[in-house]
Amino acid sequence: LYGREPEAEALIEHSRAEYGERLRALQPIFRGKRMLLFLGSDGCDCVPELLEDLGVDVVKAMLFGKKRDGNSGWNRRFSADWASDRSELRAAVDALRPELAILSDPSALPDPPSWLTVLPAFRDLSVGFYAGTDAAQRWAGLLENALEGRWKRDKSLFEKYYC
Repeated sequence: LYGREPEAEALIEHSRAEYGERLRALQPIFRGKRMLLFLGSDGCDCVPELLEDLGVDVVKAMLFGKKRDGNSGWNRRFSADWASDRSELRAAVDALRPELAILSDPSALPDPPSWLTVLPAFRDLSVGFYAGTDAAQRWAGLLENALEGRWKRDKSLFEKYYC
């Protein structure tokens, strides 16, 4: 809104208030959850700040793929080296016992434990002011699926046909 600063400021304030409301609605779902964060170096820069706003406990974070020494803030603050061997990676995940993992590439954690809920980053990220809260809303929907082993709310069908 070039040349219309008062309208732009009003729009920004309205959007900030709505963003705050969305965050407050999502915080009870995510607050205190232990999470692993595996992000590619591009396109996910809003995720660490979103997780902080939601009250998520990020137990380990990693940028995978190219290691870059750029000056952008979050990738330097959150990067960590991580085991590349599958068995070492699995042992490290087992030791941390997170409840959730956010991946921007499924190959970052090719063999997740059955108790770990894996949430996709890129597929759920859109553009715009509400990109983070929109993604968190979709992730919250994934958390609503009660799992019985690898079955989703199908325990009675499993017992009927396979036991």
